[in-house]
Amino acid sequence: MITWSIDAMNCYPDVDGKKDVVFNVFWRCSGTDGNYNASVYGSEQISATSEFTPYESLTQDQVIGWVKTALGDKVALCEADVTKQIANLANPPIKTPALPW
Repeated sequence: MITWSIDAMNCYPDVDGKKDVVFNVFWRCSGTDGNYNASVYGSEQISATSEFTPYESLTQDQVIGWVKTALGDKVALCEADVTKQIANLANPPIKTPALPW
C-alpha cells in the first residue's frame, strides 16, 4: 500500500498581502506490505497560483495534489521505487553470508 504525506512546508510571510504563501513542500511517499516498510523523501517547489488558499485552510490532500502535479511523471517513479525497495527487503538481491572459516 502506497501513501503520500507532507512533512513540512516553507512559506513566504507576505506576498501581495497574502500571508504564509507556500512555495516549497517536503513530501514523503511511503509503502508497506505488512512486513516491510520503505519510503522516498523529497521537496518540490510550488509555483504561485491564482487560486490562493489561506495557510490555515490548507488540507494535506490539497498539498499532496500540488506536489503530484509538480512531480508529473515522477509520481509513478517514486511509487515504483518504494515498491522495489519493499520487494528487495522481502527478497534481498544481494546477501553477505558469514565467512566460512
